[in-house]
Amino acid sequence: VTRLLAYARAADAKISLVSRQGVSKLSDGRLVAEAPGTARRRAEKLAGILTGLGAAPDAISVRWLDEPAPADGVEDWRERRIDLELRPQK
Repeated sequence: VTRLLAYARAADAKISLVSRQGVSKLSDGRLVAEAPGTARRRAEKLAGILTGLGAAPDAISVRWLDEPAPADGVEDWRERRIDLELRPQK
């Protein structure tokens, strides 16, 4: 993370965070979803961590997707994530 932030500062990069809501399909077919707002809290937490480590708050954009991707019971864990994109301005 420190190297990522060093690069972001050197490149005057914009940091985009997109958090996704998760849901899991159980073996009996039932769906278990994360609590509402989890994607938002996850994204805001990471933005706070990055800011605390020295990222400029105005360089970070945060958004979240409240609607989870369809669950298949196998790869569901992959949807509980934050996609981070650096866009160099220099």
